[in-house]
Amino acid sequence: MEILWFGSDISGVGGTSIQPGYLLEDEGTYPLMVCSNGVMAANEIGGAEGFEHTVCREYASTVAAEANALFNLMQHLSAKDTNHVVVGVQIEDEPSLILNADPVTDRCHCPLCNSLFAAGAYADSLDFCKQRLAIYLNRIAAAVKLSPLKIWTRVNWVDAFASCDEDVSRMQSLATNVDFIGWDPYGETQASRYQVFTNPPPGGLSAPLNFPFACEEPGGQDATCRQKILDLFAANGAGCEFYRVDTYSTNAGVDNYLINPDGTDARPWTDAIRQTFGMLRRVMSKAAVLMGGNDAAAQIQYFNSYGNTKTIYHGTNLLAGVGLQYSTTTGGVGLAFADGNDLVLMSDLAGIFILQGGPGVFENGFYDQDGNWVAVSMHPAATNADGSMTIHLSPGTPYEVVKFIKATELPLVSGGAFISGGFFQLTISGVPGQGFRVLSTNLLQAPQLTWPVVGSGTFGLGVMSFTDFGATISGRFYRVASP
Repeated sequence: MEILWFGSDISGVGGTSIQPGYLLEDEGTYPLMVCSNGVMAANEIGGAEGFEHTVCREYASTVAAEANALFNLMQHLSAKDTNHVVVGVQIEDEPSLILNADPVTDRCHCPLCNSLFAAGAYADSLDFCKQRLAIYLNRIAAAVKLSPLKIWTRVNWVDAFASCDEDVSRMQSLATNVDFIGWDPYGETQASRYQVFTNPPPGGLSAPLNFPFACEEPGGQDATCRQKILDLFAANGAGCEFYRVDTYSTNAGVDNYLINPDGTDARPWTDAIRQTFGMLRRVMSKAAVLMGGNDAAAQIQYFNSYGNTKTIYHGTNLLAGVGLQYSTTTGGVGLAFADGNDLVLMSDLAGIFILQGGPGVFENGFYDQDGNWVAVSMHPAATNADGSMTIHLSPGTPYEVVKFIKATELPLVSGGAFISGGFFQLTISGVPGQGFRVLSTNLLQAPQLTWPVVGSGTFGLGVMSFTDFGATISGRFYRVASP
């Protein structure tokens, strides 16, 4: 869960429906913003959040009141959220110091702001607002960072942030308590979104000390939920969330889906969101620290992405010295990264990988929270005439994660015999320290993927024995697989 904090600033204004009475009723302690014509920016417009009540964010009393509220919220979470369900806090909502001024690029003209403006030698009102906004957000975020919990902080900015007082460079130097700078990309194409995520300021969000974050994503717009999520990670971004959704439940609470604001069914695109995040979650403890990019040096490679997802795609990337081909006819996006000598392969829709560097085995599975691979089942693959291997991903089970484990040395079965007690014992050997599995069946024609595992272990030095204590019938067949 991420907490969305709608404090003193919603798109540059406040609202009587969400701000506390003690603030609304005491303009002496909590002064309002003042426009250039001397009019206080308060109670002028009736909006969705009540009458606007725009406080000036420069006064210590106002900052202290909001910071105190956030600090106490963090203290509550520290005591009650023992499972660490809450992982982050959005600081304000599309904050700005100019949006309710007249003209829109003007600043607050209260006595304190006039004094700060005169003392700071600012180029203009917009320059003043850019710097003061970063300082204000840093002060509020500091209240979250005082918590003993590890909580991220994030700000979301309006679509056309480059023309407002939302300045990425100022945030880098003046708002070090804000971890992520997010963007509300309404109406943007896949290509334009990716360009903003990857370009440095002032035209984009990519810069040192923070990561891009996609906020208030229109969910089903253009049916590109999967691409939006994966493009964000391909741009080394930190997250993607979808806006204006509620939940409803069917099938006795088993199936939970989102609905559109007008009440219509949003099942198709919410399934895409849920399953794509589900795939990424299975590798996040590994993939989160890898640097992506559209070049051969990238640690995690993306296929059919980077702001341009095609329905039919075929391409080759080099990863850890292995040539990887990926193709799709369903608009899938491929992902691959190296884990030591192994390769991890994913496709958000049906896709085919062809890789060199075999032989080896493929396993379906996931990484646990400590980064350990957990194998669930074997995955079928075909060996081609040139020695390459072909694997089909997500033909019926969407968003699976498959690990290719290269066989450095095949295990050897050098003998087998019945021993005392009627048990069967194999004599085996393999790479010392490498794990092995023993599979057995009484049906030789059974597909190898269906053979039950009757035991496992780790190879030591030299020849070793494995005893099948469950062997109760004759005519059994055995295989040893490693790793």
